[in-house]
Amino acid sequence: MAYLKDLIDRNLVLVSGRGRTRKMKTCIIHDVLRDLCLKEAQKENFLFATRVYSLDNIPQGIESKRRLAIHQSTGKPSYCPQVSDALKSASNARSLVCDSEWISPRLVPSLNLLRVLDVVDKYSPQEITKLRSLRYLAFRPDLTGCNLNPEIISLMFAHWNVQTFKTEDVPGVFVPVPPQIWEMTELRHLEFRWITLPDPPPESHNFYILENLQTLLSVENLRCTEEVVKRVPNLRKLKKIYINLSQQSEEMSYYCLNNLVHLHKLESLTLLIIEKKISVTNIAFPRSLKRLSLKGCGLPWKDIKVVGSLPQLELLFLQENAFEGPRWVATDGEFVRLKCLAIYEADLMYWTAEKTNFPMLEILEVLECPELKEIPFGLAEIPTLQEILLRGCKPYVITSARAILEERDNLGYEGLPSFFLQ
Repeated sequence: MAYLKDLIDRNLVLVSGRGRTRKMKTCIIHDVLRDLCLKEAQKENFLFATRVYSLDNIPQGIESKRRLAIHQSTGKPSYCPQVSDALKSASNARSLVCDSEWISPRLVPSLNLLRVLDVVDKYSPQEITKLRSLRYLAFRPDLTGCNLNPEIISLMFAHWNVQTFKTEDVPGVFVPVPPQIWEMTELRHLEFRWITLPDPPPESHNFYILENLQTLLSVENLRCTEEVVKRVPNLRKLKKIYINLSQQSEEMSYYCLNNLVHLHKLESLTLLIIEKKISVTNIAFPRSLKRLSLKGCGLPWKDIKVVGSLPQLELLFLQENAFEGPRWVATDGEFVRLKCLAIYEADLMYWTAEKTNFPMLEILEVLECPELKEIPFGLAEIPTLQEILLRGCKPYVITSARAILEERDNLGYEGLPSFFLQ
């Protein structure tokens, strides 16, 4: 991190994105540094990277290259057979990052030693399944022309050695994952737009533990049964559990969300409930959580202790009446490490809180809460407060936020919080 900060201070690396607590999240490389890196990479035979500007600029001398990056230029033909022909000779390639509009999907089998493949469009699952050495697979198939029937999906999950599997499917279409998922012991990250997971087979039938699995994104109607929890003990990110009760006859207890508490390494969780409210008896969270996003749960504010008692929680996003009711009276001893609190689309009217309720709060976002009367004045004494963001609130809420800024000035706090209106 110290080396990265030094490069940022020299303007060679630029911060392009920050997280909700405004910490550095993503960076981009300055053009000068990029050119230098590419020259050194090609000189050391580490990476061959090119951008095709014309049909005459075809990559040459790539037969012995192991890492290839072929980028498409704007305003050019969608398919370039010369590029495909040149890449066919790169049989030693282990990594390919490419805008696939430039090349034919029939190219894939000739690169049968690939361990990393990151492409867009045009590649069909049938072709990708021929790459048996893959460890990292990221692709965005043109599903409008690709029939993802159960047989093809099963073939996609037959890559037993794949560690990272990312794809973007058609919005609103849930991809049914085959039972083979529970045998992919090398899998670390599974990231789809939406998937449905089958129940694991009984313990007496090929019982595998996916000890390497860390990321699972995004799952419709996930059942957190004891069998599921046993098989993913090291899960760190479980983003977008989508429980659509409008399409299901089962009660919330059917989804066994109480078993989330047994995922002792889980750090990030996103839960979306559609149509029905849930009870605090239907859910329990692991104490390891650092980031939690809830949507549509309909829990009463008096039950917020189920969240506030999490000792590691730093970021909390409450959306679309995740908690509902007119009054929230914060309690001491909760939210001891919370840095960012975001409340979206809540029917909250009266909110009572002091600095002792959120002792480490840095960012407060209140969006689309038209019934709220004011921001608690007691938050003015939180020494770490850096930013207040308001949108869709009544004028007297804005007035109360300004009063907080004035009080902090009177108290002599250095570095007054930023105040934003959207």
